[in-house]
Amino acid sequence: MKVRACKYIFISVLFVRVLFAANLSVTVDVQYFSGFNSFGDFYEADGGHKLARSASGKLHAVFVNKNGNNNQLIHAYSADGLNFTTTVLTENNGASAGLYNPALAVFGEDVYVVYVDNKSSADRKLSIIKYTADGSTPQSAVVTLNNNNPFYYTDIALDKDGYIYVAATFSTSYKVKIFRSNTPQDITSFIEETCSGGDFNTARAFLPKLATDDGNGRVYLAYELRNAPGADTSKYIAIHTRMKMGSYGVWYPAEKVSPNFRAQHPDIVAHDGKLHLVYSEQPDSSADDCNLRYRIYDTDLEIQSDEIIHSAKRIYSPCLSFAGDTPLIQYVDSADGATHQIKQTAKNMDGTWIAPQILSNTPNAVYVHTVANVTNDLPDVLWYNTIDQKVYFSAKTDTPDMVAPVNGSVIINGGESLTKNPTLQLALSASDAASGVASVNISETGAPAATWLDYKENIGYVYALTNTPNGDRTIYVWFRDKAGNISTAVSATITLDTAAPPGSVTINNGAAYASTINVSLAIQASDTTSGVASMNISNTGTQGAWLDYQP
Repeated sequence: MKVRACKYIFISVLFVRVLFAANLSVTVDVQYFSGFNSFGDFYEADGGHKLARSASGKLHAVFVNKNGNNNQLIHAYSADGLNFTTTVLTENNGASAGLYNPALAVFGEDVYVVYVDNKSSADRKLSIIKYTADGSTPQSAVVTLNNNNPFYYTDIALDKDGYIYVAATFSTSYKVKIFRSNTPQDITSFIEETCSGGDFNTARAFLPKLATDDGNGRVYLAYELRNAPGADTSKYIAIHTRMKMGSYGVWYPAEKVSPNFRAQHPDIVAHDGKLHLVYSEQPDSSADDCNLRYRIYDTDLEIQSDEIIHSAKRIYSPCLSFAGDTPLIQYVDSADGATHQIKQTAKNMDGTWIAPQILSNTPNAVYVHTVANVTNDLPDVLWYNTIDQKVYFSAKTDTPDMVAPVNGSVIINGGESLTKNPTLQLALSASDAASGVASVNISETGAPAATWLDYKENIGYVYALTNTPNGDRTIYVWFRDKAGNISTAVSATITLDTAAPPGSVTINNGAAYASTINVSLAIQASDTTSGVASMNISNTGTQGAWLDYQP
């Protein structure tokens, strides 16, 4: 099978460096990826965060490999996004053994991994490990959060103070449980938190996702709920917020997101003081096409905006990330529930959404995972292929650039506020970390002109005004990158004044003769555009020194 625009990262030998290249063969396949609890009949979603980036830019991923009765929890690490090293964090063996549904988070350079460790039917634990930056040396031994209780669908996050939060579905009651560390960055002691003194939910809860807000200290939890176990049952999404109350925190009851029939596969990101949610929905029945829906909430979970971005036969595993303030969404688009494409869309500066572009045309690509904070305009995306059983990662050079240039500016005549010359000198600048700025468009009307000019850094642009009456003149500039994304307009204003002030002078109150060489002058002038600034007085016909204007 030919694969384009993707690279894969797994090899079973410990600490073997793999150079990314398309169609690179792997000696051992990766089976299961998340464990047997993959969600849905067609690998719809697997829950939890499985890709993260450290403070220094290092990438970390976690997934499961199962070969017969041998189960391995695999950590993949890359310092440059191109070369990955893999490590077996832990493994167990046995006919009834398993390792399921891992998730990871990074705080600074430390890596935290939560997973379900099923050594036997009588020994099943929700466990957590803390590792060094490259994942090679455990900082702490495996800690059991809840012994001999069946869990699956996990997630993990750390707040701005380093407190650890773990979410997991308790499979006996299908309730989501939350555990919080008693000490920042310490995995040895946890307490189970409740929602306003009770359970978080009463229905069947799946696919919990956590998000933390470094600005206000809040923690958010989203998950999907089924009222019954059937595949065609209605579903909705529940969202909780945890607010700090002094040294304590309180989880508030859920706000529910519910279409007429089904809302599923939530992903949440706390950004710019708001909570952003993306999910898949079917409005009325399981036969309906799916909508990709994007919502923004304030800190009190009041809806600020609600958009349907795209519709397709099936939409699975949507993931949300941000390049600056530009939201990007990656998701699995499936025409028949079995054949998959990974697609990506982003929001234009004008508020519209870019038509989805294919990130991977691999027919069996599933389980999309991204890093919420995008660097260099290009998202990091991880996924799994169910046919060739390999884990893939989108290298920066292969990811579509869907973010317009930013930091645009225009300076007219070096920043002057007035000019008498309708030919202007413009200094233009913008940045685009992904594909680079390619061209500029200069206009006086607020709408782009017909002609785009090549963009060159540190080169002045000469622009002749076509609208030349005296007054304020505003120049609008758009920047376009090499991928075709166009920025919002930036502008600057200068006052054009091409007319001299009309004036008059009266000598000695209009007398025809003077008896001395010293005379009294009454000078008047006006200029409605820029005002009269100075005057020049001479009795020879040749200009002398300029003086401040005094009427």
